[in-house]
Amino acid sequence: MKTIARHATTWRSWLRRSWLRSTLATGAFVSMALVYTACSKDAAPSTQKLATEVAQESYEALYNGKYEDFLKARANYDEMPQSYRDALTTSYRQHVAEVRKNHEGVTSVEAIRTENDTALGVMQVFMTVTYGDQSQEEIVVPLVKVDDEWKLK
Repeated sequence: MKTIARHATTWRSWLRRSWLRSTLATGAFVSMALVYTACSKDAAPSTQKLATEVAQESYEALYNGKYEDFLKARANYDEMPQSYRDALTTSYRQHVAEVRKNHEGVTSVEAIRTENDTALGVMQVFMTVTYGDQSQEEIVVPLVKVDDEWKLK
């Protein structure tokens, strides 16, 4: 009986040590923070996810005839002279008309994967364009970060 009492006393004195209590408290706090972060629905989206969304929305806008929205998604949009913007818009219209003629339009644009090229400072989004005639094409969309926003390169 004395052995059990002695072990209980040793255990209590061990728990009373301030460094152990602070370590346990810190561990509990860190564990709760990790659980909260993992389960939080309001967690910030990843950089790759944001870049993927920009690429997908831009190409959906292009194939839905919203050429100005596609053009505004470009990195150097503000620096382009109006004549160049007009020429690009005409080029986009011709491309979409050709796709409609040769492939019966576009049925979907889907991001497959995203790779971050840190050496070049470019995020590359690999996308599959599915045409109305059921043919598919894989395209690579390079994006750069401009003022904390992803833009088409």
